[in-house]
Amino acid sequence: MPRAQKQKSERGAAIQAIREYLKEHPRTLPSEVAAALTEHGFETTIQQVYGVRSNDKRRKNNRRLAKAAAKVQMSTYFPRSNIVK
Repeated sequence: MPRAQKQKSERGAAIQAIREYLKEHPRTLPSEVAAALTEHGFETTIQQVYGVRSNDKRRKNNRRLAKAAAKVQMSTYFPRSNIVK
């Protein structure tokens, strides 16, 4: 007799659900996020929540640092004293 197979969700659906939940509830503990999403049918763990949080934070900081580096680089090529108004 064949086993009933679980229906697979789309690739990355749980990660996207974690991001959306954290956007709505930014101060929630990872254990609470994992519990809430498990109730909604997503198989998530606390480690997944920590991973998503740290990756998002790292990407945000990298964007901020790249923007600051670009500003510094532009100021070395175009010092303010040489700019004609």
